[in-house]
Amino acid sequence: MTGGRQRGIALVAVLWALVLLAVIAATVSRESRTQSRLARNFVDGAQAEALADGGVHRAIDGLSRPVAAGGWRVDGTVYGWRRPDGEVRIRIEDEGGKVDLNRAGAALLRDLFLAAGAEPARAIATPTIPAAPTAPRMPITKPPAGRPGPRMRPSRRGGSWIKSWGC
Repeated sequence: MTGGRQRGIALVAVLWALVLLAVIAATVSRESRTQSRLARNFVDGAQAEALADGGVHRAIDGLSRPVAAGGWRVDGTVYGWRRPDGEVRIRIEDEGGKVDLNRAGAALLRDLFLAAGAEPARAIATPTIPAAPTAPRMPITKPPAGRPGPRMRPSRRGGSWIKSWGC
């Protein structure tokens, strides 16, 4: 009977070795796929960055020339070009023509709403600003039974002080 048991133990050991080799092979395969994807993402990112840099330089060139001489307009017109490795589209808008709603006066806001098609009665109404919500107050906690009251100690991160309950 010992010969049969030894063959059974040998069979179990061989099966465990095969399982171990299969796990190692699967791990190596997964790691190689991950490395391949990382390398591809790195190449794609470098190409995208190069296209973006080219777009910035092309926009600088377009803005440095007058419109009559082939320069670019700042009215939101889309300019672009195709390359074998991608496409670039650029749109430039003048920020000076925008209204800062937080700093605009009532007259400017009224004119803006009228130009946007609001009803005159609603455009003239003074905007109301809602009150800022207040943070809920934290309840006052009492020290656990049998412990001294709160005391100040330096925090572990340094720089500030925190309350502790006599720990």
